[in-house]
Amino acid sequence: MSHVERCPVCQGVGKIYTGIYASAGTQQKTCHGCSGTGWVTVWDITDQPAPWTCGETNKNAPATVDWKASYLALAERLELLVTLFNSKVAEAKRYKEALNKIAAWNDGILAEKQDCPERIAREALKED
Repeated sequence: MSHVERCPVCQGVGKIYTGIYASAGTQQKTCHGCSGTGWVTVWDITDQPAPWTCGETNKNAPATVDWKASYLALAERLELLVTLFNSKVAEAKRYKEALNKIAAWNDGILAEKQDCPERIAREALKED
């Protein structure tokens, strides 16, 4: 079933103001809520039962939730993420150490050159 109600957008007028002023005054346009009729159709949903009401449980929800299993699954995923993060940090440290060794080695070979790119790279990698 359905019934009609006054349009909440235009309050039943069927037109809304655009806010644009022309020489003839404020311009109006057809209401987008009711297409100019001034009323809207509202469908009644009383034929369908509510998903749940006060004092009752949701019949669509699972009967029980195994919170312990959910927690353990999340903890396992978190542990995997922490392990992955730590491995990436260790890998970055190894790369930094290797780059420092290469820069030190090249620094000894190219000691005369002040603009050595390896020296510049090593200085950029120095921790403050």
